[in-house]
Amino acid sequence: MKETVRPRGKFIVRCLTKESNFKVERWRDEFPNLVVTEGLTELLANGLLSLTNYIFLTGTTPSPAAGDTMASHAGWTEFTGYDEGTRPEWVDVQTGASADNVASVAVFTITLATQTIGGAGLARSATKGESASILYCVSAFGGGDRTGNAAGDQIEVTYTCTTADDGV
Repeated sequence: MKETVRPRGKFIVRCLTKESNFKVERWRDEFPNLVVTEGLTELLANGLLSLTNYIFLTGTTPSPAAGDTMASHAGWTEFTGYDEGTRPEWVDVQTGASADNVASVAVFTITLATQTIGGAGLARSATKGESASILYCVSAFGGGDRTGNAAGDQIEVTYTCTTADDGV
C-alpha cells in the first residue's frame, strides 16, 4: 500500500481602480500553481506554516520548473513596480489541511501605468528582487500576462495551500 501527500494551491489575483475603494475590478484571475522541488523539500524540513513567507509577482508569464530557486529561474523575473517597500507577508490561517491568507490579503500598489504582470509566487524573504531566499512556489496567471493596470491600482493576492492524500 502506497500513501502519498501532494501539496497544491491556487492564487486569486485582482486589479482594482484607485478610485474604487475596493468596489470596482479592472480584472480578476484565479490559477493553480506548481510547488517546486525546493519548496517541497522546505515544506518537509521545516514546515511551511511554521515560518514567515512573502508573496511576490512576476513581470511576465513565468514558465516554472521544479528545479527553480530564487537564485536560478529561467523564463521569469520578479515584478517590483509597486509602492510597498517590501513583499507583502503571507499571513496564513490554517484550517485542517489547508491554509490561506483570506483574512489578510496581500496588496501591491502599482507605481506606473501598463506594467506587465504575469504571475505570482511565495518566497521566504520580504526583500523585493532578492535571490537568496527559499522559493516555495510560482505560477502564471491563467489568462496570460496582464497589462491593463494604471498607477495607483491595487493588485490583491490570496494564496491557498492545501495538502491532501491524492488517493494513489
